[in-house]
Amino acid sequence: MAYKFRYIDKIRTPINGELLRGDAYHKAVAHAYTGIIIYKEKPGIDEVIQVYTDTWNKRLNDRIIIDEGEELSIPSVDFKGKDSGKMKDDGETLLKIYYNTILPKIIPAEVEIRKTTIYEGIPLIAYVDLIDWGGVVIDHKVKARMFSEAELQKDLQSSVYGLILGMNELELHFHTALTVKEPHIEIVPIKRTRDDMDWVGKLIVSAWRQIETGIFSPSPAGWWCSPDQCPFWGHCHIPRSF
Repeated sequence: MAYKFRYIDKIRTPINGELLRGDAYHKAVAHAYTGIIIYKEKPGIDEVIQVYTDTWNKRLNDRIIIDEGEELSIPSVDFKGKDSGKMKDDGETLLKIYYNTILPKIIPAEVEIRKTTIYEGIPLIAYVDLIDWGGVVIDHKVKARMFSEAELQKDLQSSVYGLILGMNELELHFHTALTVKEPHIEIVPIKRTRDDMDWVGKLIVSAWRQIETGIFSPSPAGWWCSPDQCPFWGHCHIPRSF
């Protein structure tokens, strides 16, 4: 249902504060790597932080129009009761740590790359954060806790990237910025084989066939089906007496 609401009905909903912080962090890190590629040196930290701040402020000033006639709108970011100032500051702290500890060690080849392919007649698009000169795919994450082994084993993003990039083997490093008591960056490597990519390809074909039917059914039994987790809750939830 979320796919239908977001991509077919094009219903805009507020993003949560963590997504805003992640987006601002991504854009700032991408700006730093782009500077290295173009000018052969990293931009100053103040410039990188300004990209983070500008991205944050632009989204905060954005509004979602509910009723044009009545000029009703809502904020485009929902912090769910969390301290927005602290959230922003935590992201800036992680950005400085990344800038000083990880950025100098990476030689970027491509930054913020749009890659496309056709798989079994299905158009696929991936937006890859970074590919280094060794061919390692790098994906930036801002998380409150470290990946578990189970999460890494089940990760589909890496296999999708390998499929779209046309690789038989993929090495991906999650550059994970952790908003913990002592914030730091963890580099988490995973590898995917052709078997992994073929398997995720089957999942994509199955999902595509379901989309083509035009039938979209809610999955109310999952943890994601709740007003706190799903931004489309109000669009498909039917009140029940039990």
